[in-house]
Amino acid sequence: DVQSGMGDAVKGVTDFKNKVTAAASAVIAALGVGGVVTSIMQVTDAINQATAATGIAAQEFQYYAAGARMLGIEQEQLGAIFKDFQDKVGDFITTGGGEMLDFFEQVAPLVGVTADQFKNLSGAEGLQLYVDSLEKANLTQAEFNFFVESVADDASMLLPLLKNGGEGFKFFGDQAQQAGAILDQDLIRATTELKVQMNELSANFTGARNEIASMLIPTLLD
Repeated sequence: DVQSGMGDAVKGVTDFKNKVTAAASAVIAALGVGGVVTSIMQVTDAINQATAATGIAAQEFQYYAAGARMLGIEQEQLGAIFKDFQDKVGDFITTGGGEMLDFFEQVAPLVGVTADQFKNLSGAEGLQLYVDSLEKANLTQAEFNFFVESVADDASMLLPLLKNGGEGFKFFGDQAQQAGAILDQDLIRATTELKVQMNELSANFTGARNEIASMLIPTLLD
């Protein structure tokens, strides 16, 4: 009868949910603490978003992020700085104008740098070449600050890491690498896949709920 069928349907979904919950609990227990997995997923999400926006390889981006974190700059903000600079370079190469115009007219000729040298660089590499060029041009502090602040919001915050050929980035990046704090590509890929599968599992539960509701609600109305 209807009541028996409803009971069987609910019991079937409950049994399925209990089995999946038990399996998930076993995995989490094997890993040690569920928070570790959640934390890695959050870090991986931030890395994937930043690398997608900047075109910088995941491990390379983490290398830069290790130094930026020491200045209170998180991955999202760092990615925005690199992307902003890259966009400014692209604007100049495409249109011959924009906020990089002053640099290529006034500074680049003094140190022998051309727009072509920036063309195939990532935002991080380009920003480093930019600061290196400003240092070689022997500008006043006011001029130096003007050029840095004109190309990317908050770029001046990275100056302690960019000066002297980027020795600050190298110091903290090397430390992070030696400590194992930089996720390798295999772990990033596996964590991303795990999140995809968890989202799929959640969608399956939602679908099962909706299917049961479509059977129950008309019966209740009757």
